[in-house]
Amino acid sequence: MHRRTTSVLALAVLLLGAYLLVWEHGDRLDREDLSRMRRALRLDPDRVEALAIDGPSGHTLCRRRGEDWQLAEPISARADTSRIRQILSLLRELPRGGIVLPDRRDRDAYAHYGLEPPQASLAVVQGTSTNRLLIGRRSPLGDDVYVRKEGLDAVVRIPVSLLDLLPTSLDAMRSRSLLRGVPAAIDRLELRNASGYIQLARTPAGAWQILQPLATRADPVPIASLVRELLACTIVQFVQDGVTDFTPYGLDAPSALSAILDTEGGLGSQIIFFGDPLASSPGLVYARLQGENSVYAVPDAAAKALAIRLDDLRDRRIPGLTLPARIQGVRAEGDGAALEFHRDGALPGGWQIDRPRRVPADPAAITNLLAGWTGVRITAFEPPPAPSAASSLPPPPEPVFTRTLRIALADNPDPVLIHVGPAEATNACRIRIAGESATAIAEPAALLDFPLDAEPYQSLDVLSIPSANVLALDLGTPARTLSVRRDPVTGDWVQPPEGFDALLAALSPLRAAEWLPIPDGLDRTAPVSTLRITQTGRRTLSNTLLLYPDGIYLLRGHPAAFRLPPDSPVARWLTPSLPAAAGEEPAPAAQAPAAP
Repeated sequence: MHRRTTSVLALAVLLLGAYLLVWEHGDRLDREDLSRMRRALRLDPDRVEALAIDGPSGHTLCRRRGEDWQLAEPISARADTSRIRQILSLLRELPRGGIVLPDRRDRDAYAHYGLEPPQASLAVVQGTSTNRLLIGRRSPLGDDVYVRKEGLDAVVRIPVSLLDLLPTSLDAMRSRSLLRGVPAAIDRLELRNASGYIQLARTPAGAWQILQPLATRADPVPIASLVRELLACTIVQFVQDGVTDFTPYGLDAPSALSAILDTEGGLGSQIIFFGDPLASSPGLVYARLQGENSVYAVPDAAAKALAIRLDDLRDRRIPGLTLPARIQGVRAEGDGAALEFHRDGALPGGWQIDRPRRVPADPAAITNLLAGWTGVRITAFEPPPAPSAASSLPPPPEPVFTRTLRIALADNPDPVLIHVGPAEATNACRIRIAGESATAIAEPAALLDFPLDAEPYQSLDVLSIPSANVLALDLGTPARTLSVRRDPVTGDWVQPPEGFDALLAALSPLRAAEWLPIPDGLDRTAPVSTLRITQTGRRTLSNTLLLYPDGIYLLRGHPAAFRLPPDSPVARWLTPSLPAAAGEEPAPAAQAPAAP
């Protein structure tokens, strides 16, 4: 009895030991399985080369192409890159916990999780390894979905948002953007519409230029708007794939609109075509991309923008005149006259007139002149003369240009040359810019009607003598004579008359109201009044102001006449009707003062 009990106990111990050994080994395998599952779900989205999805929408295979994704099966088309990135990012951010080990003794264990058969599957190709994830049903609370890696026993719970990213149809995985790139990266644009073929390109400086059908400047504003409209065009409907004849959609007709966008950064040329409007949706038109056999429906905004005319793309600004701060010098010639001026930082006003005589310029007058030029805009482009079929007919007359402007700019070694002539329209002029073949009409006629004389632009400062430098004043009018001197010892004025300080102050500076041409027949030897100003500096010198009839003044040695403001103290002292001040000696009534 004792022996039999011992045998039974020994057998029980052996069975328990075997069970514990098997259990310990199985637990170790389960922990290794769990660890492999965690490692399998760790991926680097930037290294994933392909993604295969099998589900209710069928089989879809996507492959990476550079920074973008491409559908490879069941059709070849552009994939929705952002959606694929969302799927890969969600897999990368899987929680570390939430892993369960089904009971191996239960043959239907995976069926409880919706994994036999799976509801869907994801195959991720990364390097040389492929991980296929089987997707089951939702968890009881509905917050998670069960996922298992093929070949492993462990099951992991993943946020249910993964199901929202799985496509319900093939169209859900397709990109709805037609063109790639950003506006700043587009460096060449070719258009073909009802008005013909237009080719545009950026210059090395980044400005747009029209190359065909003529070489001229382009307006960056409508070009930027057109490029933005094209890049923003999105697919509303995938009409048909595998198309071999695009004629029914208006995409092969000569009237089809097309655009070629050359993009920096390796994207190359992208060619888009726009065809007929959809009969069921007038706001949509058919479209396709070169190299694809699919037809799409897109909003008609891009097609309408592409129907732009050549003249709408031409720059209507006058080069060199839009920013006066860039202008360093101007030379204008016409009708035998010339006006030339340039910036001179050494002068108080900053401008110097060089022709027709060298005098300081009035900064306000030059500023107003240049500001008036900034408002000149091209209103129309004259078509080039058509070749005549009959050679005996005389060619059309060439436009007449009566004025030439040469504009020197701070940031351009070559000056801008503009030919200007009259136009039929009022307040308009005809211009031709050197280097451009077209003649244009510009308004207003500010480039044609400004005078080429120096008087309107020269500085209004007649002279500027500090009061401390004045040694003597000698005044002679029909009504009086006056001579005032400084004491050579004290430097004080000897018996200055009333108002003398105001007269001195008006000489620093003495500003004219306007410059005038010297009237024909003016007898310079017979002034009405004279004022001689003796001053000191490096050497003693004098300036003489001469007043003539009709309020015309001359500064002896200066080639132009001028008027003084009526309230100028100098004008009041030189006016003959001013009564003699106390202490002055009236001049004899019949004797006019000789010019000093």
